[in-house]
Amino acid sequence: MSVLVNQVKKFAEFCSNATGLEDYYYYKILFNKIQKNLVKNNPYVKNTIFEREVKKYYASYGLRVNPMRHSFYAFHNGIEDVRYIPENLYFGKIEPYYNKKIFAKAIDDKNYYDVRLDTETISVPYIFVRNIGGYFYNHDFELIDEDEANVICQDINHTFVIKPSIEGKGGAGVRFIENSMKSDESIRNFFQEYDRDFVIQNVVVQNGILHEVNPSSVNTVRFITFHNGKEIVMLSAIFRMGDSGARIDNISSGGIFCGIDEHGYIKEVAWNKKFVQLEKHPNGKEFKYILIPNYQNITGAIKRQQMRFGYFRILSWNVAISENNFAIIEFNITPQGIIRIRYVMALYLTSIRIKY
Repeated sequence: MSVLVNQVKKFAEFCSNATGLEDYYYYKILFNKIQKNLVKNNPYVKNTIFEREVKKYYASYGLRVNPMRHSFYAFHNGIEDVRYIPENLYFGKIEPYYNKKIFAKAIDDKNYYDVRLDTETISVPYIFVRNIGGYFYNHDFELIDEDEANVICQDINHTFVIKPSIEGKGGAGVRFIENSMKSDESIRNFFQEYDRDFVIQNVVVQNGILHEVNPSSVNTVRFITFHNGKEIVMLSAIFRMGDSGARIDNISSGGIFCGIDEHGYIKEVAWNKKFVQLEKHPNGKEFKYILIPNYQNITGAIKRQQMRFGYFRILSWNVAISENNFAIIEFNITPQGIIRIRYVMALYLTSIRIKY
């Protein structure tokens, strides 16, 4: 009983500075869950000099951190740097401070992307059918019934995507519907399975160098932007690609990720889900010398989009880029996909650290 009482006290104390149970999970419980994975065969653990430097650096910000994560990152890339940002610090302190999470779920609804974003300057996947709160709407937000939604889906003469519009993470629930799957019965089964709050939209067709890395998936760039009070800055850019034969590029679903430098070149070394370094894709394509097309124009356009989200100062954007155009597949408000230690590692490799 005393253990439970102490946990409740810690939770109450934490909530006075954070936003509730979700943040408590990320900041406290998650740390214990993954801590054991940080010390396996790691010669940097118990490196007292490095640990003291880390603690001293964060103490200058009034923060206490466990340097174990820093040791983990240094072990994998050989760089001792006190400025790594542990994910429990990011989710427990940084993200709740900069993003007004009470508004997040409504703003992050994929059914409204073509309303939230400036579609005169950027593209988003065309939406055929929207399910919002259990009710069906067509592209123009006109209320329709299930029969009409079914007819719209069957009339689409190419592959389309159905996915959750709220809280879909890591590619979970994303399904590609081929022409052979569009019978009246199968469409109704999809409606029943997803139940409510889902979106039926066009498949983004990609071409060019990023498509060639892995043709089976739409390979996206994950941008992270930050409103520092004066301007929108680009904190990080990561190229994400599916494994051979995969349809999606999410890391949690087996994808591969690689840092991008400030000029738009993909870095020479990528990482997979198991944190294995790769100099080329499993299908043989090398990462070295790959340049993101129109990189500076795209980053400028993404920064301008963030100006529409005044309550959220840190945003993540998944962008599909072809030779002559690009499309925002989704944006993320909270949590922003760096919960897994491999993402935090990628953030270091693309130069996101404490800057402000």
